[in-house]
Amino acid sequence: MAGPEGGNPYAAPRWPDGAERPGDDDVASELSYFPEDERHTSSGTAIWWLFLPMLSGAALAGLSGSGAIGLLGVALALGGIYCKRRQSRVVPRAKLRVEADVLHLSGRAFSPPIVISLSQLLDVSLDTRTIWRAQRVRIALELENETLFLNEKRVSHTDANESFSKIRRFLRRHGWVPNDERAA
Repeated sequence: MAGPEGGNPYAAPRWPDGAERPGDDDVASELSYFPEDERHTSSGTAIWWLFLPMLSGAALAGLSGSGAIGLLGVALALGGIYCKRRQSRVVPRAKLRVEADVLHLSGRAFSPPIVISLSQLLDVSLDTRTIWRAQRVRIALELENETLFLNEKRVSHTDANESFSKIRRFLRRHGWVPNDERAA
């Protein structure tokens, strides 16, 4: 697929005289991936998170015989829940960074970090499974002999689709071309 002037449709636009626009070197070289499903929980999980502080407070109060220690248990449990929720919003599941046609993959999804050439990345796809008429997917980075997944768990199709598109656009902006579009 060619752009308006026959070039790469994903390349940065140029001024009419063909010169690059100011700031073209400032194209983001890093993309952070935060899966939506890690931030949305089921109603059963929500009830558990409400029940856990009460249970810990009651257990500590019963064992120690002091209501103050029970309140301390409730406060500690609520603090732990807050920290866990905050981590899913602040610490990305995966970071993709491109430097000179080299893709650096890091974060919780890639331990230890992985470094590959953009040409080794054949495709970015959605690994789909239908469970009870609902599609659950995970984003896959396909290499020659290996497939890397950004999520261990599958998430809803709608949540993954936006991130999937962002990742493909980010990689294309840095010169990556999917294997099926490469010249034979």
